[in-house]
Amino acid sequence: MSKRFLLDTNIILDIALERNTFYEAAKEVLFTIEYNQFEACISATTVTDIWYVASKQMDRIFANQFLADLVSVTTILSVHQSTIIQAMQLNRKDFEDSVQTVVAQENNIDAIITRNKKDFLPNVIELYNPQEFIDRFNQIK
Repeated sequence: MSKRFLLDTNIILDIALERNTFYEAAKEVLFTIEYNQFEACISATTVTDIWYVASKQMDRIFANQFLADLVSVTTILSVHQSTIIQAMQLNRKDFEDSVQTVVAQENNIDAIITRNKKDFLPNVIELYNPQEFIDRFNQIK
């Protein structure tokens, strides 16, 4: 069975908005996932967050096209009422990341790739920042 990785919203936004400091590493994460035939996953909440931010910083046409491309290469994981309740019970400062954690647990995700590991509960699910993920899994040197 192929490894499954949840891409945090910030990784996707780095690609969508081509954020200078983070774009290349985020793009390399996707390349590494594709090359290794891993499964790239995002939560349903990420989809709405991406559309909102991309439509504000770019425009609606860009946001729609980016999401069309994104959903063709990722698996969208559902967020249910129980997901939200469990995330609320984590009582963390960053609710969005609590939702991501619970979605990952519910879907047997191998790890979350994020730029903000500190916002996630330690020792609940494996976490990689983009460079750690690339160093660990990129077989092309």
